[in-house]
Amino acid sequence: MKVKIVLSLTGVALFAASGTATTISGNVYTEFYSYESKIPASNSHLRSLQGYRLNISDAFISGLSAFASGRLASDISDKSPTDPDYRVFGAYLQYRSRSDRFLIRAGRQFVYEGLGGLTLDGGKLKIAVGKNISLSGFGGTVPGPSFFTYDQVNRWNRRNAFGGRVSVKASGKLGLNFSFLQKEVDENLDARLIGLDAAYRKGRCSNSLRVDYDLYAKKVKLVSLRPQFRYKGGHDIRLEYSYRKPLLGYNSVFSVIDAKSIHQARLNAVYRNSTDLRTIAAVAYTMFSDDSNINIRAGVIFKGQSGGLAASSGYGGTKVGFFGGLRHDLNDDLTVYGNLDMYNLKLDSDEDEQEMFITAVFGGAYDVMKNLGARAEIQILSNPVYDYDTRGYVRLDYDIQYTGNGGGDAK
Repeated sequence: MKVKIVLSLTGVALFAASGTATTISGNVYTEFYSYESKIPASNSHLRSLQGYRLNISDAFISGLSAFASGRLASDISDKSPTDPDYRVFGAYLQYRSRSDRFLIRAGRQFVYEGLGGLTLDGGKLKIAVGKNISLSGFGGTVPGPSFFTYDQVNRWNRRNAFGGRVSVKASGKLGLNFSFLQKEVDENLDARLIGLDAAYRKGRCSNSLRVDYDLYAKKVKLVSLRPQFRYKGGHDIRLEYSYRKPLLGYNSVFSVIDAKSIHQARLNAVYRNSTDLRTIAAVAYTMFSDDSNINIRAGVIFKGQSGGLAASSGYGGTKVGFFGGLRHDLNDDLTVYGNLDMYNLKLDSDEDEQEMFITAVFGGAYDVMKNLGARAEIQILSNPVYDYDTRGYVRLDYDIQYTGNGGGDAK
């Protein structure tokens, strides 16, 4: 079924390309990633991935579009029982009215309507009611849940999800959204949530609020408040407070465990010293039921280059180190870059021994020709498990851009 969907959408693309208004965009890529695993035994791997993303707009008629994306993965040096592993991430048809007041979509798609995103084999409908209200609804089966059945199209009674959203533009500055989501597994309720998210903006200040409520457990699952202040000169301050109550699906045997809530406060600040120089700082304080953690980062960004210090203390140990990133255009086609994270970690405050962790990436990106780009990286890791681990990564990308013009060439 998966292959039939992809082949049919590819056929639509080729046939629709003869139209005078059809636009085709997307890309195809191939990747190679070499690494060594030590669990359960030391073994070298050379992982190969080939993928695609294709979007066809105004196919046959104005407003009709098709989308497909997926990838094929296999290990060249040590094949696993699941190789070759083919995944379809998306394959759907969509119609959007010219006035943007009506949208309908059918097929495999990623759905986000305010209460978390999920991959859905089904349909979605969105309708505008007047100038300030829009209604959306979705329903279908959910693939998975295991790695080996992630791509499987399930029956409705196996795994399904449905819900919707009401969006209200209360004023030019305030927007409100009310959401509902229900998931079922093996004909048993797995989740039933309602949510509210609001956004308000006035001048250089903005604020957003999100609240998720579990109807079955009768508990608040999430509260997030994010004010932001922008100042003249390019300065920026972002604050965030979040409350999370981890709740597993009711179908899980672990759902009976009362997970403790988590509170977190964050501050991100950017001070623009000049056109090319910015000073950045971030502080995050996380409070658990019986412990806490504070994480601090401070540094500078100069013409795309960055560097600074990072430290954390509390739950998870004590960590002190620095980070840095460099990027340089050698010419119009070739860019080289490097990133480095290095820090000492002490898991227990009562211990004297510290462990060194290093992550370094050195690479380059090259525009081989029009629409064809290449990227190569060397990744170096060092930690208590890997004294010295070097990994290689290579990627080729070909961008597709075509506008139908009654027989013209692709762009």
